[in-house]
Amino acid sequence: MMYKWNIDIWLKSGVKLECVYTGMETTPQEVLTKTFSGKLLTDLVGFAGRDGTSEIYVLAGEVAAFDIYQ
Repeated sequence: MMYKWNIDIWLKSGVKLECVYTGMETTPQEVLTKTFSGKLLTDLVGFAGRDGTSEIYVLAGEVAAFDIYQ
């Protein structure tokens, strides 16, 4: 079964990105581990845009905060 997770990301600049992650992960902690664990500050992390028509890529080192929820 695939789960759809909303991820709100706030960048250090204050910009908020509204993203979606779909995968087998069943908890927010598993989503965090899958998407950000082990990333270097210069690594790009990609998500689907919440509008369903875009891809959003963020530099791991630019993330100030995020919220993962269904």
